[in-house]
Amino acid sequence: MEGAGAPIAHAGYDNLVLRRPFALTLAIATLFVSASPGFAAVGADPSNPYAEQPKPCVVPALRGKTLPKAKLAIVKAGCKVGEVKRRVTKKTFVGKVVSQSPAPDKRLKHSAVVSMTVGRAAS
Repeated sequence: MEGAGAPIAHAGYDNLVLRRPFALTLAIATLFVSASPGFAAVGADPSNPYAEQPKPCVVPALRGKTLPKAKLAIVKAGCKVGEVKRRVTKKTFVGKVVSQSPAPDKRLKHSAVVSMTVGRAAS
């Protein structure tokens, strides 16, 4: 029976004395995990062909949507909400997106900024 401090006589390690088995296991596990090509943060190393690249921002069509729904659509598309302007419009467009920039279906880099104009009632 092998215990702490007992020599290991297998796998080619004749005189290796294992005093802290957990530390050795942790070191070996760290070595294997860090050497694994698929183990990388999103977009961590652009030179690594195995690294998962972030999805591009495909600008959604926002015209006619309410502001909360438009913001949600922007985030789901991989974009960021930019400047939100307000403009006096007809009653049908009050509280809804009147225009946006960039245009719908445009492919941009991940986290690109999408700005919009929301209609408001006349004061």
